[in-house]
Amino acid sequence: MYESYWGLKIKPFQNTPDPRFLFYTQQHRNAFLELNYAIQERMGAALLVGLWGCGKTLLLHGLLNMLSPEKYRFVLINYPPQDRLELLTGLLVGLGDKKISAQRTNVLSNILMDRIRERLVADQKEGKETIVILDEAHLLKDSSLFEELRLLLNLQLKDRFLLTLILSGQPELQDSINDLKQFEQRIALKCYIGNLSYEDTIQYITHRVKVAGCVKSLFSESALDLIYEYSGGIPRRINRLCDLSLLKGSQRGAEIIDESFVQEQGQGLVPETEIKTKPASRPESRLASSSVPKPSATPVSTKLVQAVKKFTPNIDDEDSKQLYDTLLLITENIFNQVRLKEEVNLKAASKVLNKMADKLQSGDNTLLACAYRTATDNYLIGHSVNVCILTLKLGMAQKMDKAHLLVVGLSGLLHDIGMLRPLITMEELMRHAKPNLNSTAQITKNNKETQNGRGQTSGKKPLAQTGFLKQKKTNI
Repeated sequence: MYESYWGLKIKPFQNTPDPRFLFYTQQHRNAFLELNYAIQERMGAALLVGLWGCGKTLLLHGLLNMLSPEKYRFVLINYPPQDRLELLTGLLVGLGDKKISAQRTNVLSNILMDRIRERLVADQKEGKETIVILDEAHLLKDSSLFEELRLLLNLQLKDRFLLTLILSGQPELQDSINDLKQFEQRIALKCYIGNLSYEDTIQYITHRVKVAGCVKSLFSESALDLIYEYSGGIPRRINRLCDLSLLKGSQRGAEIIDESFVQEQGQGLVPETEIKTKPASRPESRLASSSVPKPSATPVSTKLVQAVKKFTPNIDDEDSKQLYDTLLLITENIFNQVRLKEEVNLKAASKVLNKMADKLQSGDNTLLACAYRTATDNYLIGHSVNVCILTLKLGMAQKMDKAHLLVVGLSGLLHDIGMLRPLITMEELMRHAKPNLNSTAQITKNNKETQNGRGQTSGKKPLAQTGFLKQKKTNI
């Protein structure tokens, strides 16, 4: 209606999940990468939690838009089922079953589950992976529905899940799942997105206008300030304010949208200060509230710096970048699990470390360049990943086998976990890495970390003196 007036090809602020308008803030990018990782690694189940109107559905559509329909079958359930039979029949229809009975009340749930398994196995034989997305899952009120979802995750082959389940909803979904421990333990990855910052709000508006075909600024600086104040950084509210302001501006012949248009449209909105912007039980997404001070620089030896520069003058390997970024995300998830006192799962980290070890053993040292040159948002997370990579390289220099490399790699990744809360035990570490070690007790006698961030264990001899490592000169 107002597109031609403002020089737009399409409306830029529709509240519809159009992947063309997906704008990646850091938190949206992290969630996107984590969900994609859960799909690619066939991890079973993932959780996406966010405020109302913060872009969860749009993010999911962007994810599906990226995946090939030739390789994946998508089942998107946009409305919450009211009972178990509705859930299972809806899933069967999404899987392409045309024989489902209209008299669903006469169908037993175990029969439906058998037919679902048959469809999933048939898709596997055709080379297709199945992704089931349940949106608005916070509206699931019947605990039996979560039990049915748990049973769906039992549909597995010997080496993989037959489907990937993604639950998306508002923060109360997390509370519901936490009360169901058996189901909660099946969630391999948990992603969180909230409201936008002021800077992200400005970039979000600019991005949408540009995608819609206009390169000039349509909003004054004071109008943008007021949009953020009224919207609280929630995309759905931003869209509403911008859309109606553009409409009024075109009707009144305005050259630009100033604060008067925004103020007029924002009168009925709840002020930003009254908006609950973050889940109550969720810490800052990048561990910003950590009491550990950020050092001004990472203490590292000159020889090591020179060695890394010599090995890898540039980071031009996309595979290494992806492995590095993935481990950053997994490490953040582990640290948040520790801070929230949740069960810690090291399976995903072990898989990535296995791939990193293969890359380093092949003579590819671009991971070292990532460790040396990559600036991360949070020092503790980036530092832990960097130490992990360097530990793998040192283990290779000691000619360790793969099992030992995974142990020392995970140890390097978690060496500063005590700064958050002592939770990781050597038993947990060994359960995932499964090495055949006789010297475990020697390297775990004292499990208390000092709080100075140097990773030095109080009262314990250096690792090389325990007999676990051979006494020899190490060359990187």
